[in-house]
Amino acid sequence: MEWIKAQIEWLKSIFSEASGKASIKRLIMFIITIAFLHAYTRIAVDSKELVDIPQNWSFLLAGILGLGILGNHVNQQKKGE
Repeated sequence: MEWIKAQIEWLKSIFSEASGKASIKRLIMFIITIAFLHAYTRIAVDSKELVDIPQNWSFLLAGILGLGILGNHVNQQKKGE
């Protein structure tokens, strides 16, 4: 039972900021990533080959990473002031 509680706490930490507050940004990033992995895996399994990532998905995933990095940078700038 303790192992399950530890796993739940770990899962909560994925969707929380460093301060412990819940983060809708992290939740949306996770959902988009899961949607991409599901769609890409299904296409790869159906075609039995690894295909190139469509351009719209690559821009979306790169944008998510970039916005996450920018958000962290802005937060650090605010803390430094």
